Amino acid sequence: MRKSLLALLVSLVLLLSACGGGGQAPQSAPEPESPSASVSEPAPEPESEPEPFQPEPEATPFQPEPVPAPEPDYQPLPPQGEVNPDTAPDFGDESYADVVRHRADPLWEALEPALKAIGEDYSFFDVSVEDGSLDVVLEIGVINEEAVDQFLTGWTGPSWDKVEKKPGNCSVAKKEAFIQAVEQLELEPGIHAYVNSYPFEETLLVGVRKKGGEVTQEEEERWEQLPQAIKDLALETGVPEELLDYRSPRYRSALALNPD
Repeated sequence: MRKSLLALLVSLVLLLSACGGGGQAPQSAPEPESPSASVSEPAPEPESEPEPFQPEPEATPFQPEPVPAPEPDYQPLPPQGEVNPDTAPDFGDESYADVVRHRADPLWEALEPALKAIGEDYSFFDVSVEDGSLDVVLEIGVINEEAVDQFLTGWTGPSWDKVEKKPGNCSVAKKEAFIQAVEQLELEPGIHAYVNSYPFEETLLVGVRKKGGEVTQEEEERWEQLPQAIKDLALETGVPEELLDYRSPRYRSALALNPD
């Protein structure tokens, strides 16, 4: 009886020992990884290198846009410096400079020698161009109107648009005679008179100069007034004294001649 009980206890102990050693459930084998998990992530793309520094191009200096040429239907641009484009009237296809160059100047050049034929009948002449109308105007100082009209009527040279006749005070012929007489006049040894005359005015510029040098202070005072000899010549040739614009000689000191 005791042996049976003892054997039973031993069996029980062995059974408990076996249960204690294998009481834990065996671990299951690891599941295989999914294909997606085994694929490595793509490597990051290499950063692009920065472009080399390039300086900004320098700004080109400002250049005004060229003025376009006028269209055929528009009026031509006026010559710069000759006509003020802001105030000048519309001259059409003909500019002020064109009229002066092609009409007024040729008329002047033709009249100056031709008028010598009536030198006793006129006193001055001038040719001008009106700003507003571009008319070529002939102005003439009249001594003998009949002779002047006859000359103008028979004129066949360059044309004018208008004639303005003004009363003359002294004929060109008389002024020329006075000039020739003054050129032969010697007021004193080395002291001479001279006359400047212009076709477009009646006034005569009369002066006194010293040959070969400057006048002295005493000579300046002596010739301060129109010399009597010149007055006498004007009276002899029929030139009114009021037409004489006298310029007396001027004394210049050594300091004025050499300021240094």
